[in-house]
Amino acid sequence: MNTTPSKTQQLIVSIGALSVSCIALVVMTGWLTRDSTLTQIHAEWAPMQFNAALCFLLGSIAIHMESRSSRPPTLLLGSIVLTVGALTVLQYALAFNFGLDELFVRAHFHTKTSHPGRMAPGTAFCFTALGIYLVACVHLTQHLARLGRLLAGAILFSFGIIALIGYALGIEQAYAWEEYTRMSVLTASALTILGTALLASRWSRDRAYKAVLVVTLAGTVLSLAALHLNRGAELLAFRARLSLDSSLPVWILQKDAGMALRYLQSAGAFIESSQEITAEEFERFIGKVAGDVLSVAQYEWVPLVSQENRKTFEDDISSESGGTYMIHEKNPDGSLRVAADRPSYYPVKYMVPAQRHSSRLGLDLSSEPGSFATIRSALERGRLTVSSPIISHTQARAGQRRIYYAAYPVRAPQGGGYIGIVGGIVDTQGFLDRSLAGLPDTGLDLFIFDTTEDPDGILIAQSISKGHRGHFETRPYRLRSQPLPSTSALQTLPIAGRTYTVLCVPTERYMLQFTALPWIALIVSYGMTVSTAFFIYWLTDRSDHLKRAKRFLEIQTGVGRLLQEENSLGDIARGVLQILCRNSPWSVGGFWLVGPSGLLYCSAFWISPGHQYRRFESASLSPDCRHDQSLIGRIWKSGHHEWIPDISKTPDSLRREAAVADGISSGIGFPIHIRNRVVGVIDLYSRAHQEPDLELLHVLAAAGTAIGQYLLRLEAVSRLEEQRQDLERVNLELDSFVYTASHDLRAPLRAIGSFADFLEQDHGPKLDAQGRDYLSEIKKGVRRMAALIDDLLTLSRLSRIHNPYENVEMTSLAKEVLDRLGFDIDSSGVEVVVHDPLPTIRCDRIKMGELLINLIGNAVKYSSKLSGRRGRVEIGYLDRDAEHVLYVRDNGIGIEPKYHEQIFGMFKRLHTQEEYEGTGAGLSIVKRIVEEHRGRVWLESSPGKGSTFFFSIPKNIIERPGPENRS
Repeated sequence: MNTTPSKTQQLIVSIGALSVSCIALVVMTGWLTRDSTLTQIHAEWAPMQFNAALCFLLGSIAIHMESRSSRPPTLLLGSIVLTVGALTVLQYALAFNFGLDELFVRAHFHTKTSHPGRMAPGTAFCFTALGIYLVACVHLTQHLARLGRLLAGAILFSFGIIALIGYALGIEQAYAWEEYTRMSVLTASALTILGTALLASRWSRDRAYKAVLVVTLAGTVLSLAALHLNRGAELLAFRARLSLDSSLPVWILQKDAGMALRYLQSAGAFIESSQEITAEEFERFIGKVAGDVLSVAQYEWVPLVSQENRKTFEDDISSESGGTYMIHEKNPDGSLRVAADRPSYYPVKYMVPAQRHSSRLGLDLSSEPGSFATIRSALERGRLTVSSPIISHTQARAGQRRIYYAAYPVRAPQGGGYIGIVGGIVDTQGFLDRSLAGLPDTGLDLFIFDTTEDPDGILIAQSISKGHRGHFETRPYRLRSQPLPSTSALQTLPIAGRTYTVLCVPTERYMLQFTALPWIALIVSYGMTVSTAFFIYWLTDRSDHLKRAKRFLEIQTGVGRLLQEENSLGDIARGVLQILCRNSPWSVGGFWLVGPSGLLYCSAFWISPGHQYRRFESASLSPDCRHDQSLIGRIWKSGHHEWIPDISKTPDSLRREAAVADGISSGIGFPIHIRNRVVGVIDLYSRAHQEPDLELLHVLAAAGTAIGQYLLRLEAVSRLEEQRQDLERVNLELDSFVYTASHDLRAPLRAIGSFADFLEQDHGPKLDAQGRDYLSEIKKGVRRMAALIDDLLTLSRLSRIHNPYENVEMTSLAKEVLDRLGFDIDSSGVEVVVHDPLPTIRCDRIKMGELLINLIGNAVKYSSKLSGRRGRVEIGYLDRDAEHVLYVRDNGIGIEPKYHEQIFGMFKRLHTQEEYEGTGAGLSIVKRIVEEHRGRVWLESSPGKGSTFFFSIPKNIIERPGPENRS
């Protein structure tokens, strides 16, 4: 399976990498020049952070280098991307700052940015996935690298496209994780482009790629959906927990405030229960608690004095205190003057502590609009009331905090009307600051606003949790004019008629306990996606591999089976092309052989059914086409295969135009070798684009080798047939010569024998003893020569004559042979025994009889001259699984083991003619007859212990064709 990207795919990667690089460079320029339009496009959108732009630049370069198999740069750049992305993810997960966010550039743009200079969590996750792939792809196999590239591309594409859809539809949750930095629209665009380039760079038509792509995209979308669903569920739990956690400090603050102001009510109750109290009594009562209640800066007893009782009131206090006391009021510049006449007065009678603001003694509070409004409200409501903030001119100029005036109405002892108020100068801001400082650390930042008069709120106190590292927006908060974090909570804090609003903002440490579940869901979902993708890839790839292996096996077995059939070379060539085209992506092919003239010629041309290649077929089979200059010619000359991914760019000019006209895109050719000699070429073509496939090349090369072996076998068979015919012709000539020579030798031999007889009859008495011996030797030589001629004729007849096979009862045949040898057996005195029954054997009856005559005759001859015992010959049978084994055993002189093979040679004798007569051709005749029956003959013998000759005949013997029916 090919995994090398094509030029088109490499072009897509280059375009995508260049586009992302341009986006990254533009954003980096915007950060360096502080131009927000280059970093965030829209003022209300989050900017692409400098770190993200840097990772995009390095990542796009690394992807471009990886597509061109440049491993060292890919590993280096991928390591940087992985480091930045992983550390950023850890910063979010651990709520810790490694100092990476503003390492390169100081962050100037904070729109929708939780941490200055820090990229969004989704962006960091994508860079981590991309970095892992870039680092790992250097060490992975091609299949795993393609799968990793697919997963990384799917992650980048999914995150980017979902964020872009969120921007288009105004769904912030699509690109926002909690209150962390939002993903920029530029980041989403770059992720989409880079993911598309990664997916397209390894696009393949195989099912494994498509299945994994669908699973990865679906898994990424489902993972993000699971993230958002878990975030939604957790947000509900988070809000409930936040409401509970934020209500606790508000309850404590309200309780502390109630306890502080309750002393004013206690002072009022003390006065209500007494007819008259002195300054010492008031100071002694209030002094017990004044040191503890630090929020009340000053306690005052303010009675209601009418115009008629003014003089008496002033004199009583003057005599009591030993000084001058009068009711006065303030001038606009802050100086004091005697109070003007009015129906009633609310002068400060007693004050604790007395040494502070002593000028307030005798001050008519009805002359102060703020204080008098509070007193009137308290008298109307009949309960404790706190005024609006009071800031004196001196305090305003000094920038001090605001203070409040609190008033509690006091009734007459007998239950009549109100006789005055117990008032106090309340430092609410200071009280809240001290109360907030005493609260336990809950991981919440608290901001207290006074919203009695201003709905937008005035910040009067705040508490920043320990370990705080910043929020979504800069402080101070505004309740209406500024968007508040969606995870914040608002609590109402009523204090003595005033309304305060407490803004509770969770810190990262607080958020960390709630953000684990979505992250775990995302990791588990992606883990399942990756596992499922790997499983489906393995399953489909395994299935495709098995199908490919099955097709390749069909090619090998089909070609092998076809080459074993006895067909013509043209049928073999067409069958091979049909098998190759049926089990491979090729649809047309040619089978070319080197002819007697030394040039290539087309032995067969095949076009798969349903296809038409008229122009290409015509150009290939044209007699004017010099095929030695085409693809097949180049393969013929080089002896190596050649793969053409794009036939329009091949130098094969002879058939290129016809191929392009018929829609052919790719081609392949491979040689047919015979002992390092190219004797032919097979070329195949397809309309579909085909990339080089090493497995298919190996299978085709094996097929070419098998075809070469078949052609070599044809040559060998042809040469063997020629040699057989030559040998048969020589054998026939030799047999004819032997037969002719034997007949020609008989005439002079008979003449010599006749003249020897005439000489003995006519002149025998005249010859002396030596002459008669000479004459006797002549007659013996004639007889021996006649026997040799008879044996030669027998051997010649064995080669020339092939009698038909028949079922022969060996017992009957053995008895016939014994009848023919009856005279020799009787004269020798040897006992011959036939072990009945002998088997029925399918054989040549005449030649089998000749075999028994020679074996039994030899056994009788070499058992006839034994001294002291009678000769014995046995004829028996041994049954074997696949053959009949017969034997002839004698108790004669025996044969030494070293001669057991030699005695079967032509005319081989171990004794002299005087000892035992014979020519030595008998055993040669036996061996030739046995071998003609596809059997074997052997001997077991030792000197003085006799000999046993065994011969075997196959039970399922196949008759050899004679000369008359040989082809």
